[in-house]
Amino acid sequence: MSEHTFPTRPGDIDQETTLRWLVDHFGYHAVALLDHRESLRQLWPHEVVAHSLATLAYSTELADRCTSGQWVCAADALAAGASLTQVGAAMGVHPPEDVRIGLGVWAAAQRRYGHIGTDRYDAVMALIQEEVQ
Repeated sequence: MSEHTFPTRPGDIDQETTLRWLVDHFGYHAVALLDHRESLRQLWPHEVVAHSLATLAYSTELADRCTSGQWVCAADALAAGASLTQVGAAMGVHPPEDVRIGLGVWAAAQRRYGHIGTDRYDAVMALIQEEVQ
C-alpha cells in the first residue's frame, strides 16, 4: 500500500467497500503505528502522519457504518413490543427517555433528507407517543 493511497478523511473511502475491507485496512494502519510505538518498526514522521490519518479515517467510517442502523433497529424493537428501557439498555442509552429523543431526531432527519416517507415517519412517531402513555 502506498502512502499516497491512504485516506485522510472518511469521505476518501469508497462507500461500496465492505466492513471486512474496512476492518482489514484499519488494522493494517493501526498495527503499523503500534509497531512503531513499540520500536518494532521504524517509521518516518510523514509515515506516522499518513498511518495516523488513515487510522482515524477508517475508524470513523467503521463507527459510522456500525451505528447507522441502530435507530432503525430501535424502531423495529419498539414496534415489536420492546420497552424504551429495554431498547435503551441494549443501546447503552440512559436514561431511556433519551431513546425517545434520539429516535425522534433520527426520524425527522430521515424524512427531511427523503430517506423515509411520511408514512414511516408517522409510524415511528406513533411508537414514541405510545411509549408515553
